[in-house]
Amino acid sequence: MKKKICVRAKLSLGLCSFHLVIFIAVVALGQTDASSWRTLPNAPVAPDNGRFDDVFFINPETGWIANVAAGKIYKTTDGGESWIEQIEARNVFGYFVGFRCVGFASEQLGWAGNINLHNIPVARRSLFETRDGGRTWANISDRISGPDPAGICGLWVVNDRLVYGAGRWNGPPMFIKSTDAGMSWAALDLRPLATGLVDVFFFNADSGLIVGGKGVGSSLEEQNASQSVILFTADGGKTWKTVYEGTTKGKWCWKISFPTRTIGYVATQGPTGDGIILKTTDGGLTWQEKFVGVGLGFSGIGFATSQKGWVGALGAYETLDGGESWQEVANVGQRINRFRILSATLGYAAGETVYKFSSDQSTSVFDNKNAGPTAFALLQNHPNPFEASTTIAYHLKQSGFVELSVYNVRGRTVAILVREHQPAGKYGVAFDGSKLPNGIYFCKIQSGNVVEARKMILMR
Repeated sequence: MKKKICVRAKLSLGLCSFHLVIFIAVVALGQTDASSWRTLPNAPVAPDNGRFDDVFFINPETGWIANVAAGKIYKTTDGGESWIEQIEARNVFGYFVGFRCVGFASEQLGWAGNINLHNIPVARRSLFETRDGGRTWANISDRISGPDPAGICGLWVVNDRLVYGAGRWNGPPMFIKSTDAGMSWAALDLRPLATGLVDVFFFNADSGLIVGGKGVGSSLEEQNASQSVILFTADGGKTWKTVYEGTTKGKWCWKISFPTRTIGYVATQGPTGDGIILKTTDGGLTWQEKFVGVGLGFSGIGFATSQKGWVGALGAYETLDGGESWQEVANVGQRINRFRILSATLGYAAGETVYKFSSDQSTSVFDNKNAGPTAFALLQNHPNPFEASTTIAYHLKQSGFVELSVYNVRGRTVAILVREHQPAGKYGVAFDGSKLPNGIYFCKIQSGNVVEARKMILMR
């Protein structure tokens, strides 16, 4: 089976005057873009015309879905072809828990957030944890120091120790953080920057975004007066600044998708106004509105590449030009609240049931017929020396946040090839140095606390 990956590129010119072209290596197997979505036939269906609110995959085969209305979590270990119910919260805890979000640091360690639907939220019922892959869950809300979050709507796992969370959509607007694999958490109240928070996304341990709204509340009057808000941090959540505040009333931000380090998208929803999404091309510092359709509001948003993506509402819409134009599509799914894109050729979506995106188009240099890698490794680039382009290959024993970069002998970074969370597997990136001067360069990979580097020689 061919391994499929998405390569994201960012140029760092420094004092140099040249431009570097990064491209994706495609195996010459005569592929066509046969990407498509399908409904997973054995996935559970949400009750009462509802939806599954979140989906998270730790690798292409193992994932979980969470449901608010029934308070249930399901797990798959075969890429969504079969599912087992792991918990119905009321039966376990004796009280209702609406699982809004789910995230895992490993196949055993994970967390789920409770939206806490009550108008007066029940204290200390916001966060739940498993340490056995979801077989058992515990309420760990007492581990959170500071103000009680009331509810958690979004989780982002940076690595096996660092986890961020945000909530609730209708307040209070809390940011939570753990630096010790969930053993302790700290909460920060982000009023007056926002009144409600929905989703959180981090590029690395320091830089990230939280989205939600101002004026958002349970009443229709509050919702009609609300405004979309995007907040940015560069210090791991210690301080935040507003980078976007919408002028259209009756809208708030919902979910985040970044297909590259610089290009990202945010869905907005609300009872009034035209349906829009937000787009950034500078890593989240500035945002532009992109029109999708009249009278629409969106929950899930996911992009497989910088150009190709989807938003979900009662139905789904697709763009092939980076959000400039959209068309309604029938095969993506219904009532989608979360797209979870693992690569340019693989993704999942949670809505009325579970949907899977896959493609026959391969972007890997490997024909991965054998078992997965047994160790973390950065292989020597090939060819080396190289005249213009070379392939950098690496193996990941387990999933995690990966950064692959190239720098010169002066230590100046000339390219960041990968900066994202990736599943375990074998990967290859094609690097074009045709506009670089001859000399010695180094490629470096870091995942968690492990760092490896290789010397590369450019010689024409």
